[in-house]
Amino acid sequence: KTEDAASYSMQAEALAARIHERFLNADGATYVNREQPYLAMPLLFGVTPEDKRGAVMDALRDAILVKQQGHLNTGMHGTYFMLRYLTDKDHNDLVYTIASKRTYPSWGFMLQNGATTLWEEWNGDNAQIHDTLISVGMWFVQGLAGIQLDPAFPGFKHVFIRPALVGELTHVSGARETPFGRVESAWQRDGDQANYQVTVPANTTATVMIQGEDSSSIVLE
Repeated sequence: KTEDAASYSMQAEALAARIHERFLNADGATYVNREQPYLAMPLLFGVTPEDKRGAVMDALRDAILVKQQGHLNTGMHGTYFMLRYLTDKDHNDLVYTIASKRTYPSWGFMLQNGATTLWEEWNGDNAQIHDTLISVGMWFVQGLAGIQLDPAFPGFKHVFIRPALVGELTHVSGARETPFGRVESAWQRDGDQANYQVTVPANTTATVMIQGEDSSSIVLE
């Protein structure tokens, strides 16, 4: 329905422009109260114009690393949308910093306090098993293992494999079930080298993106 798609795209662009104009702060790089969700979501949803995206991303990085010392100040929706944006744009270093924290508020704080399931709130109030803050699981599969769908080929007919070698992690393995079968991605560091293993189902294709100084440093087996 190309006519409907064109109409809704025009409406979305107009709405994005209005939101940007209404909620952008005078500094030209932050929105509303300058907290993490209010920086990540405009970037994710295309509210931020192209010429402002770099400044807003810098503000988001500052909000994570400096203002919150690597911690989150997000709830259920903000956590999901921010991790989704950071993963999509290959800012896995930031997500690693967040995910490896063990002080409040963090998933590590839950573990340090005996949690065996995810809490409803960062401080442990209310439910001790809840689906509120599960978004980090998305990053394990799409970020660390790097298994990402290709919007041009619905249903995982073609996939992107873009593993993230971040922080002090020495190995990662992950998988995702698709309509065509199981996609698997694993990597392991060995000194200054990394070994990758990728499996995709029959009758599908994958584009694998790996880290290296140049193509001559990549060996296929």
